[in-house]
Amino acid sequence: MQIILGCLLLLFSGLLAVVYRMRGAADIVEEMQRRGVSMPGQDLAQVVVLGVVVLGGGAVVLGIALVVLGIFVRRGSRGAAMTSIALLSLVALVCLMTLVGGLSQSGAIVLVLLYGSVLALCLATIANLLRALRAWRDRQSLAAMQQAWLMMQQPPASSYGYGYGYASAPDESSGPSPPASSSSA
Repeated sequence: MQIILGCLLLLFSGLLAVVYRMRGAADIVEEMQRRGVSMPGQDLAQVVVLGVVVLGGGAVVLGIALVVLGIFVRRGSRGAAMTSIALLSLVALVCLMTLVGGLSQSGAIVLVLLYGSVLALCLATIANLLRALRAWRDRQSLAAMQQAWLMMQQPPASSYGYGYGYASAPDESSGPSPPASSSSA
């Protein structure tokens, strides 16, 4: 799910660039002024360009990071899972703030639905990552138990009889060996 979320962020940044390219800064500024948005002491066109660059660039970096981290999470990397939880928490926080701000505006139903669905996807991914971290701990515990069981099944490498490293007791039935006789003729 994390890889899908990263791909959606990459798609969002691409769509943002397409919309900006098609409409242009002047058209976007005109639409903002028509809605009553004004920034005293700032050129609205520069603010729009800066916003598009920051949002688009941030979405590209975050999308690539989530895709790469998702690959490492699938391989079982615990650090990648923790980093993904941190990044997704930031994305969820931004979505929540935008969602609360969108609820105060009239006619922002599309904004609420879009950010609400992204927030839900982020929270579901965080829940899956937390389950994966718990499963990683259980997997480590199981591996340690299996290793201990295997070690108990194998005889020690130096088995000399008594188990304390001493040599085996001599065989009493053979007794001392007679001296070798040499026959001289």
